[in-house]
Amino acid sequence: MALGPPSVNVTLCFRPGAKSDDKKTVMFKALKSFFSRRFARRPVDRQAHMLYVATVEAARQQALFEEGGVADTLDGRFDMIILHLALVLNRLRQLTPEGEEGAPVRELETCILEVYFADMDQALREMGVGDLGVGKRVKVMAKAYMGRRLAYGAALEAMDSTGNRSDLEDALTRNAYRGEAPSSAALQWLGDYVVRQRQALEARAKQIDAALGGLSLQSVMLGSKPVARINGEIYRVGMTIADYFIITGIEGREVTLFADDKTYTLSIDSSPPKRPGSRRNR
Repeated sequence: MALGPPSVNVTLCFRPGAKSDDKKTVMFKALKSFFSRRFARRPVDRQAHMLYVATVEAARQQALFEEGGVADTLDGRFDMIILHLALVLNRLRQLTPEGEEGAPVRELETCILEVYFADMDQALREMGVGDLGVGKRVKVMAKAYMGRRLAYGAALEAMDSTGNRSDLEDALTRNAYRGEAPSSAALQWLGDYVVRQRQALEARAKQIDAALGGLSLQSVMLGSKPVARINGEIYRVGMTIADYFIITGIEGREVTLFADDKTYTLSIDSSPPKRPGSRRNR
């Protein structure tokens, strides 16, 4: 899952029959425009926005509705977003330390959910639901999300402990297929897909380190709007680089990056990038 907000075209996330190839570009321009305005004040907000947009993009893959046999309807698309969100947030929960050390990761999880519910709210309004009805429907969606997340989380834990996928397949049948028994081939495909996506999320930390190792800070120009030259390109504070990082500071001979609630520092020297670990960066 490649994990990087809605306005006039948000309902393309859910509209039955909309093909990702011809609609995705329009949708994500609108998506990014809306959430970059609403959720771009802090690094953790921008990271949540990036992860949510990438989650929706993964949930819109046509293979899920073709090979996976999920209904290409509003309900089917909604369930695919929840499935992918559950995978992302369960992975974050696994990475969360106890106590105060885990506060930044818990905050990132909260921010992702805020983006999700803002998306649902906006989607309903774009589909013509009035103000009085939006709140009720969002509550129903929230209940559906929580129930599915718990079901998928329990199924994955059972699979880890027993090596058996039966609980996962039961959870997918009840939720992704709305209780209608899919073909054995479709269920096998979707189960394999969930396992692959989970493995990809577990490998994300290594991918971030690899991407960081490929960044070279060559120069910095200070001033009221400082810029940095990294890998031959010009960047400013707030910009995204190498898919994973948000630039949160340019000072002296260093650039501060933010990814998955960790801060990293690039310096103009021959030393490797600094990896100080998980902490807040405001």
